[in-house]
Amino acid sequence: MSMKDLTVKDLLKSDLERIYTNKKMELNKEGFSLHLIFFKYFLITRSFRAIYCYRILHKRHLNGKRGNNFLEKLSSIINTLVIPYPTEIGPGLFIGNPQCIVINPETKIGRNATILPQVILGGSIGKTKRGRVAPELGDNVLLSAGAKILGPIKIGDNSMIGGNSVVVKDVPENSVVVGVPGKVVKQVTKPYIEIEKEL
Repeated sequence: MSMKDLTVKDLLKSDLERIYTNKKMELNKEGFSLHLIFFKYFLITRSFRAIYCYRILHKRHLNGKRGNNFLEKLSSIINTLVIPYPTEIGPGLFIGNPQCIVINPETKIGRNATILPQVILGGSIGKTKRGRVAPELGDNVLLSAGAKILGPIKIGDNSMIGGNSVVVKDVPENSVVVGVPGKVVKQVTKPYIEIEKEL
């Protein structure tokens, strides 16, 4: 199913499934309805609440509705995290902790992204590439705490960016990147999303 075919409900369910994977549980196996599970995490988890607000505002943005800037500000006050509503983000987003995460509105994020605290996805002033000014992340990408992805670069599918790394160049698929500036140190033999399920 393509991104255009996914409803807000589909996207939020995929986001909830990532939370359950990280908590070593399977969705709908607790004996609760999906609605109760949603309500539970909406109340107690700032990161999921921020994702929910983003999904709703992004849909409003696509439908040409107004008032999104005000609602985004309100969400940032409540959740201590801003996910800019113009940002394109695939299903299965997991944010481990919403502290000090910065996302450029023109960033594009693929499916099953994992974003940990203090990650920056930022543009570079006056620098464009492929018609973009901000990063583009493939599917199943892990951004460890403090990672900084700067400029119109592309992070390939299944890549893992180490903690506090500063990445300013394109990263091939299936790469592990560490350091300042970030360098590929080895290849991923199994996507993080699969490793996550086995832990």
